[in-house]
Amino acid sequence: MTTGIIEKLQPEKIEENIYRGAAFGNEKGTVFGGFVLGQAVKACGMTVPDDRFLHSLHSYFILPGDATAPIVYNVDRIRDGRSFATRRVVAIQHGRPIFNLSASFQIQEEGLSHQVSKPMVPGPENFESVHESMKKNDNPARFWINYITQQLHPLDFRIVQPIDKETFPIRKHVWLKFDQSLVDDLLLHQSILACASDYTFLGSSLEPHRKEKPDLKFKLATIDHSIWLHRPFRIDDWLLFSHESHNAYGARGFNQGHIFTQDGTLVASLTQENLMRVYE
Repeated sequence: MTTGIIEKLQPEKIEENIYRGAAFGNEKGTVFGGFVLGQAVKACGMTVPDDRFLHSLHSYFILPGDATAPIVYNVDRIRDGRSFATRRVVAIQHGRPIFNLSASFQIQEEGLSHQVSKPMVPGPENFESVHESMKKNDNPARFWINYITQQLHPLDFRIVQPIDKETFPIRKHVWLKFDQSLVDDLLLHQSILACASDYTFLGSSLEPHRKEKPDLKFKLATIDHSIWLHRPFRIDDWLLFSHESHNAYGARGFNQGHIFTQDGTLVASLTQENLMRVYE
């Protein structure tokens, strides 16, 4: 049965342009950023005409969210043009804005087409699910990431190993898939992808430093996250998320990535800046 993440990514309409999203979980801590992003995508998409499809979003994480409390999403219908629709979303929790999002939707149009090539990596069947590997991890410091992994079920993540740490930038490849059949609702697939994209992307900034300092102590948090959605896709088919970090400075890391179908079709491009504080 489809439970958990699907229901949580479906905000409840409580007033015109106002939606309420379910709490991420019942464990005290900060809410997973991808979860807020996915709910916000669904909330603003519910205010857009059926002939418009999400093609880009830009978001800022303002304050840590409470994982045990619901989130209210205020949607501003900035413009509905002949080809595009623009929305702005502010997420509020405990009376304070914790996140904002700008999103653009477009009608289906024909045009020129080209894309970057998909990296040549082994298929997902060659790697272990993160859910299985997390069960073997008994390090108490990993409790919260284990909890996030459980809350995102049935999203399946498979990290392509080994990661080549001899060249820079270090590229990390992750196969991902929603492990249940979903309806033909592109906005649903996009909201799940938005949620999933924050799971491994955040750690890209650390990879160049982990090879020299495996026991590095750090604090990570997403500052901003942008996605360009190029082509339709299904999140219940395997997708390859290839990402890398080109820069770190001023306690901030900068990451870039692409998402491909198994047959090599580029469906999304992403950028992210994150807070990256290192402790002795």
